[in-house]
Amino acid sequence: MRTAVAVIALLAAQAGSVGAPHRFAALHPGGVLSVVVLPGSGLALTSGADDTALIWDTSTGKPTRRFHGPAFRFQGVAVAAGGKVALTPAAHGARLWSLETGEDVKRFEGVEGTVSVVALSADERLAAAGGFDPAVHVWDARTGERAGEIEVGAQVVALDFVDGGARLAVVLRDGRVCLAPVRDASAPGCTETSVGLVSAAAISPDGRLALAGGGYGETLLWNIARGAVVRRFPDGASEIEALRFSPNGTQAFSSEAKGPMRIWDLRKGRELADTRSEGGVITCAAFSPDGREVLAGSDDGSVSVWRLR
Repeated sequence: MRTAVAVIALLAAQAGSVGAPHRFAALHPGGVLSVVVLPGSGLALTSGADDTALIWDTSTGKPTRRFHGPAFRFQGVAVAAGGKVALTPAAHGARLWSLETGEDVKRFEGVEGTVSVVALSADERLAAAGGFDPAVHVWDARTGERAGEIEVGAQVVALDFVDGGARLAVVLRDGRVCLAPVRDASAPGCTETSVGLVSAAAISPDGRLALAGGGYGETLLWNIARGAVVRRFPDGASEIEALRFSPNGTQAFSSEAKGPMRIWDLRKGRELADTRSEGGVITCAAFSPDGREVLAGSDDGSVSVWRLR
């Protein structure tokens, strides 16, 4: 894949030594929907349009576990710190399931609309889900009981627990970014961005910042608590497809439907990579927990892995 080679070359020029790219083709016929690197294992979890979830070795591309069925087709995913269970969208809610067996550990129900994004609190006591239902739903992750419902009035594009699980940061399709208390019924505090309709978003690991990308290729770095723009990145050529923060929050990955993939230095607002794909569109991406690998899934079913030394 020429895109992968170009990104590696550009990163090598900016960040020193970078390992050779590996492209693993045809992991998911029909396209890759999500990718996440499992902590401390050298393994990745991906889901595809083929109703299959794979756990596979990022050095060889060889699957170690394969799960098949409609429950294993998902875009949002949150993996517990121990790497043994994952929270993913499910019909009318979300499911916490074993990465060893694929069996349910706990189900969370009561959502009317389609769920596309999920979050698990750092202490793994709370689970949250959002999507096309104009609300964020929260459950006790140990019992499955409802812990709250936050009316936001629009499609949820990204969410995560912040402030030790006391609040949720939420990015909405209509361009708003909200902070919402989890345990009380007070209305969330929301501010309007200028990005328009949000096509992709991400929340930083420390919960302070959000990235929001729009349909015209614009991306904003947003201070969630202050409700203010930190940095505005140059407009791209087409809709933003994927956004991800690095584990330390200093870099970000972005991709466009008909434009380049970019890696940004968020502190300086500088591009570390800007290259165009001649293959499939990059639909999802993930940094490894130690920040030494970047994985990107494509609508052609492949995943490319970059190793940074």
